[in-house]
Amino acid sequence: MKFRSACAVLVAALIAGGCLVSEGAFYEPGDIVQDDRAIGVYAVDGERNGRWTVSRSNRNKQAYSVILQEPGAVTEFTGVLFQVNNNLFLDLTQESASGEHREPGGAPTGTEIMRAATSAKRHLVFAVTITKGAVVYRAISREGCRVLLNADGRTRSYVKDGWMILPPAPGVARGVLVKHGGDTRFFDQEGRIEKKKG
Repeated sequence: MKFRSACAVLVAALIAGGCLVSEGAFYEPGDIVQDDRAIGVYAVDGERNGRWTVSRSNRNKQAYSVILQEPGAVTEFTGVLFQVNNNLFLDLTQESASGEHREPGGAPTGTEIMRAATSAKRHLVFAVTITKGAVVYRAISREGCRVLLNADGRTRSYVKDGWMILPPAPGVARGVLVKHGGDTRFFDQEGRIEKKKG
């Protein structure tokens, strides 16, 4: 799958109102793992439309710096890989953002959606699988959120303005992943980004 198609899946999932974010981390310190296969540059349409750069964070030795560059826009995230019940996840928080990238017709881009999701230092989570040359990520769509709401009625109180925003109370966000993180009906929108060769 081309990165643009993968971004389209991500944007569709997030625009559909299925985004799961938290005001606190989705992980506990003991959940953090490192996988340096994620380090590298991922091209977006052969870099014509930007790239993702993943490196070790200078701010936090247990985290990664994830920089998304698109024409006219740069966004830096801190990414923390963590494992819950043998499932690997990526927790993203926004560090900085500059510029604006718009698609023809004014449709929101993946960058805009991710910026909105991680504003006010909110945490955005993806289920991920990392290989030597690619990252497969799974986002939560509207249908995934519907499954979660039906399976876990307490999550209904967390829906605000089209987002499911979990509170910062210790263990709440992680608890959702412990209970539902391995359910493919929940993390149901899959995309893949390929590492740039050379």
